[in-house]
Amino acid sequence: MEDRKVLKEVRKAVEAAGGYIEVIHNLKEPDMWDLPGWRKYYAIGSIHLENCQVDKTIFEVISKLNKVESVFLHDSQFDEDALKLVQNVNIYLLDLDNVSLHNEGLVHVGNIESLDTLWLDGNMITDEGLVYLGNLHNLNDLALSKNNISSQGVLKLDKVLYALSCLNANETNFCDIALEEMLSRTTGLKALRISGTQVTNSGMQKIFNFQNIEELFVSNLEIDDDAIVNLRNLEKLYKLKLSDTNLTDVGVEHLIGIKKLENLSLDGTKITDNSIQNLISFPKLGSLNISRTGITKHGYQYLKENLPNVLVVGRDLK
Repeated sequence: MEDRKVLKEVRKAVEAAGGYIEVIHNLKEPDMWDLPGWRKYYAIGSIHLENCQVDKTIFEVISKLNKVESVFLHDSQFDEDALKLVQNVNIYLLDLDNVSLHNEGLVHVGNIESLDTLWLDGNMITDEGLVYLGNLHNLNDLALSKNNISSQGVLKLDKVLYALSCLNANETNFCDIALEEMLSRTTGLKALRISGTQVTNSGMQKIFNFQNIEELFVSNLEIDDDAIVNLRNLEKLYKLKLSDTNLTDVGVEHLIGIKKLENLSLDGTKITDNSIQNLISFPKLGSLNISRTGITKHGYQYLKENLPNVLVVGRDLK
């Protein structure tokens, strides 16, 4: 249990910066109140400082905590060197999306060994910086999209990859080599996001070896029907994004064996009305996007009528 004085100090500092906290109430003392209408709380669940100017004093105050479930700092402004002040706090989720973080800042992040989830999208991180994350053996979810990172950088994570269940490498220089190497280092990957990368048909054909994959985002890639022949073997796959690829009606046929598919995005592909019967055959489908495809407005209406329990999105159709 945290010291009550520290909890109040953290709350005051965060709110002064324009943020807020979510607290964990002490349900064992339901009749105890700090102020009318306020139940006593014993821990801070989340600290929200999104889009805030965060000075060093706030990090100093947070450093007095023993633990906090989540710290959200995306789109905020702060001196990345201040992160060293909280490296001894048990933080489980750290959101550092779009904060202009450099490799130097990762030195401090890599010392927060309690991290389960780390979001680093949209920063200035390069391959050299990822080596500093090597001690995060509890890391389960890692987001690296929109950084200047290549396959070699991802492989520098080394043993961290063994524990990962979710990797977001959208819009990086991630390529086929990384997929091949990851196969030998991780078996528990459940979500892989590699849209807008350099992955080709060759790399895609290796993905079926990730037998635990549940979510796969492979939009905006130079891939075609041959790339997804083996996806039908991913028995746990329920969310698939193939937007803006060279997929045709032949490719949709390759997907038929995916019985658990719930969310399918095919917008910007080359499919036509010839795929309609196949699209209505997925037993668990809940969401389907066929915008900007060769499917006609008539075909779109047919899909909506025959999939009454499915959210069918069809914009910019002929």
